[in-house]
Amino acid sequence: SALDDPEALAEVVQIYAQMLRENGLYEEGEAALKDLLETETSLFGDNSIAVIKTMGQLGVHYLEWGLLQNAMDFFVRAHQLARQFENELQLLAETTNNMATIHLRLGNFQEAENLFANALQLLEEMDTPDNDLYISTVNNLSIVYRETMRFRESIELLESLKAGLLDALGEGHPQFATFYANLGSVYMLMGNYKTAEGYYQKGLGLLKSSNLTNINIYPVLLINLGRLYMDTGDLEAAESLILEALEIRKRTHGPQSFDYAESLVALSQLYLLTNRHAENLTILGETLALLEPT
Repeated sequence: SALDDPEALAEVVQIYAQMLRENGLYEEGEAALKDLLETETSLFGDNSIAVIKTMGQLGVHYLEWGLLQNAMDFFVRAHQLARQFENELQLLAETTNNMATIHLRLGNFQEAENLFANALQLLEEMDTPDNDLYISTVNNLSIVYRETMRFRESIELLESLKAGLLDALGEGHPQFATFYANLGSVYMLMGNYKTAEGYYQKGLGLLKSSNLTNINIYPVLLINLGRLYMDTGDLEAAESLILEALEIRKRTHGPQSFDYAESLVALSQLYLLTNRHAENLTILGETLALLEPT
């Protein structure tokens, strides 16, 4: 039975939940992860490593669903429980990074910065750190620097990441798309639109050539480039990009997701610029219905 190999069961359920989430089936994914959590709790107790990892997965699920308080609750519980396993540096780094991510989403930049720095320190203490987690943590820390107007620090951090792990992976690796998105966003905030556009286009080109337009960073790049064109007055190009991102997110995340709502906000801002008030009222109504707490 599946219970003879609980680690395999957990892996299958987590992949299943991710597939459901990517198809906008958040409630079904939530149910699958909660069933797994109940099974692991009965097998191993409520403070086991398996339970902590599944709590983290539930937090990620809620974060992508846009239920930030639910995400925070599970991230906090997982992080508190993980502290008893002092030698499990990977687990501690994961739960710390999750806590930092929710604080970043909530705009608590100082707390996010401290936690991302702690997660990086834990990863650097490991003999063989998780490269994906390390790259994600550095990217997120660069966003904190960017959002707090520390542009030079953000650029230097991203360039150091490129010179290390990213160059080792090769420039065709999809992680480069996130690097280009983040670097482009720094230059855009600095008002250097030409450089920002170049990085956004590089990221989009990389994903198109690798047939990876279904991963989440692709619509992020579309929205970012659309906003850039809004700022520079190319409203027709902006609308085309934002509508493409909206359609992708509707298809991959569902019309009830936070990411879809974020795309609607960008479209609303465009309609405001182009005086399309009737269409904008419809968009705003849909957006408010999605963002209303449940």
